[in-house]
Formats: sequence, C-alpha cells, structure tokens
Amino acid sequence: MLRLSKKIEYALISILEVEKHANLEPVSAKFISRRYNIPGELLGKVLQTLVRNNILNSVQGVKGGYALSRSLGEISMLDVMEAIDGPVALTACIDGDFNNCDQYPSCNIRVSMEVVQNDLEIFFAGISMQDLKTKSNNIFIISEMDKLKSANKKNLFREKIN
Repeated sequence: MLRLSKKIEYALISILEVEKHANLEPVSAKFISRRYNIPGELLGKVLQTLVRNNILNSVQGVKGGYALSRSLGEISMLDVMEAIDGPVALTACIDGDFNNCDQYPSCNIRVSMEVVQNDLEIFFAGISMQDLKTKSNNIFIISEMDKLKSANKKNLFREKIN
C-alpha cells in the first residue's frame, strides 16, 4: 500500500503550523508537540531533518524555535517527502537496489513502474505547501487525481512505455 509515513505527516503538520506564526515569533517543538499530540522526541528529529534540508530554520535562544526558510509556495510535498524519508521509490529496482529483486533480469513491469514512478514524482512536486494550506486545496487534489485517472492519462502512459 502506498501511504505517507507518520514522520511525513508530522512534517506537513509542522510546516503549516510554523507558517501560521510567520509574522509572530518562531514556533517551539514543544508547542507543536502539545498542540497536535505528536511525540516530542520524534517531532524534534523531524524538525531537525527539515532544517538540514532547508525547509525550516532553527532559531536559538529563549524565544527560539522554528521558522520557514522559504515561502510555502516554494516547498512541494515531494520536497518534504524526500527530506524525511528519502527518494520516493515504488520498487527496489527503481530505488537502485537491484540485488534485492530476484525478478530484475526478467522483469516485465520495470519500465511501466518507472513511468508510474515519474508520474507520482511530478504529481507530488506539483502540490505546494501553499496548496495544502488553501481551502481550494480539496478541489485541486481531486482535479489532479481525475487527470491521473482519465483516458488521456492512460494514453500518455501507453505512449511513454512504447
């Protein structure tokens, strides 16, 4: 099953919470942890990963905490997903781990999975944190999913693998 990890969910929640306070002061990990009932130690690791990947800035001091390092519109879901869990990979061979795939020499889905992988990356790269914040987001995601399901998309898929 394709599912976002809890760490990615916590990262998305945290980024939007930090943005709410952008004109005030940095947001502490403790505040986010309490507000959303996220385990503090795990959240701390997630936030530090976001800092290392230039999504958040860490502000030291008594009134320290976390602030955005760039605008929500400049941060994609793919940026967050890859920062937290590494490259998105549907299969081991796409991840470059050919040794863990006994089907690799004769695989009949590898090329198709590469196309699906590429489409997923494009999809998540096209959703910004600003999109997640806005009320029109539900319409945006439904619209994007409809595009993926459409006959036109199926035709594009067939063209890509031929």
